[in-house]
Amino acid sequence: MTENVLYYGRAVQGGLGGLTFIFILRGMAAPFSHPLFTSMTGIGLGWSRQSNNGFVKVVAPVGGFMLAILMHATWNGSAVFGGGVGFFVAYFVIMGPAFIVTLMVIFFSLRREGRIVRQFLYPDYQRGFFDPQEYEKLCTVHGRMGLSWNVLTKQGFSKWRTRMRCNQLASELAFHRSRLARGIGRDPQQAQQRENEYLSMLHELRRVLGFPATLGRGPG
Repeated sequence: MTENVLYYGRAVQGGLGGLTFIFILRGMAAPFSHPLFTSMTGIGLGWSRQSNNGFVKVVAPVGGFMLAILMHATWNGSAVFGGGVGFFVAYFVIMGPAFIVTLMVIFFSLRREGRIVRQFLYPDYQRGFFDPQEYEKLCTVHGRMGLSWNVLTKQGFSKWRTRMRCNQLASELAFHRSRLARGIGRDPQQAQQRENEYLSMLHELRRVLGFPATLGRGPG
């Protein structure tokens, strides 16, 4: 935000033409750019977290961070050294396709998340920890948003935060089990302790949300 104020302030001093160019550049074309750059680091961290390859665990976050720097430098350099033409070439040839690829990564990651949640929370559904409706909704982004919205409109902001935390912990529990199933995590005792903590927190959060005790049994 501060950066935008500085850019617009300088553009005003340069006249209407400069202000128009900066508005198109930062107000219309650039809003997605910084989240796109940052997402490269996030993708690297996520890849590292889900891999059991030591090389990937080290290189992926560093590579994502370096790619974010490179993309940001390309973005700034195209406007500074290439002028208007250079900027739009970089925008449509590099940034546009990169943005589309990132959206595809998000789409397939969410589909994968849904499969993992469905598979690894199924035992909890079978034993009655989650009722059928909640289990189905936890398996999709749309379903989790629906759960949260329903709580917000009927029980208020505080319970909405509890519901959001419950959704998050359910996904974390599923991914925890997924990593163990793929051999990531070498201490069975620590892994079981972590699972018990997840289940205990979920049990307490669901109790706060008013779920029946028969559907919210804790670990063990």
